[in-house]
Amino acid sequence: MTKQTSNFIKIGDPRFIQDWQFEKSQDAQIVLRRMLDASVFQRGSDIRQISLEALFNGQLSPADPFWQQLAHLVQQAFPLGLFDQQLSSAEKVLAQRVHQFRYLIDSWLVSYVRSLSGQASDRQKLIDYLKTFPAAKERWSIGSPRLHEKELRPDLAGHTRFYLKKVNYKILINFHVEFILTEEGRFLTILSPEPGTVINGASFNFADGNDYHANQTTAWNHHHSRHFNLDIEPVVHYDPEFRLTLLKTYRAPDLKEFSRGCLLRPAIKTRSARLAKKFTRSVHEN
Repeated sequence: MTKQTSNFIKIGDPRFIQDWQFEKSQDAQIVLRRMLDASVFQRGSDIRQISLEALFNGQLSPADPFWQQLAHLVQQAFPLGLFDQQLSSAEKVLAQRVHQFRYLIDSWLVSYVRSLSGQASDRQKLIDYLKTFPAAKERWSIGSPRLHEKELRPDLAGHTRFYLKKVNYKILINFHVEFILTEEGRFLTILSPEPGTVINGASFNFADGNDYHANQTTAWNHHHSRHFNLDIEPVVHYDPEFRLTLLKTYRAPDLKEFSRGCLLRPAIKTRSARLAKKFTRSVHEN
């Protein structure tokens, strides 16, 4: 994938797809490096300064098969995960670029859904988009939002339980593409200027499914969970500095806190599931 004379190639452009179909059978790390080098997302770039319109073709939708192909290429390129002691310095540099690229993907897909016609809310636009999926090939699902329910540590002080005034819920397409929505029906993206949104925003998944076991050790998950070593573990090693700084002041509920409720306040898991169920009914309504 070579740069065009006057500018960079947009990911998803016809020229890009032509090269992609030819090159994706080559060495996975080389293909990933060429793809990123041919785009406006250059090494050392601040992802907050990247123009999504200059990075992605406008027709690249959440359901495009390219995203699954990309995820599988990353799996091939990093069989032990994006952060592993056996990676060379050059491989770690590439792994960090690939990791941060996921946040640009998510922000682009949110932008794509928001650009759909009408003045509806984020939630309604996503519902309308999912209604276009052929019923027999429905590929979207509900995911666990536990790691997207982080709260400021000082705000948790003084509470006997993990306290959230409002909760979020997660919608997945082929597991790789995810959307995090608030109770008000607003998308959360990591490239938002709002701290709480930066912390709880969606993140593109390179794994094919959720095989992460929160009750197991980090070492166990590193060796047995692709979702962990491709999507969860890299965060503390490769996230942009602006987000790492914020992460120190927030924490997510553990499994017990996520599932524990009381008579007057149901569990975070229960409240989120209710929102997701209501969303699902809306998608299936005629």
